[in-house]
Amino acid sequence: MRTMASKYKRSFGKEERTQCNMLYAEARSLSADTRKIETFIINDIIVCITYTFA
Repeated sequence: MRTMASKYKRSFGKEERTQCNMLYAEARSLSADTRKIETFIINDIIVCITYTFA
């Protein structure tokens, strides 16, 4: 998404600016979701390892 948003030209109208901002917002949202999922998986693995060796 971020690469799509960065492909827009420098000077554009209101509609294109809105589209670009929406793409950047979607990229930020996807990155945040990815970090949350990654943290959840890592914590789940740590809990499994802790209970396995306890």
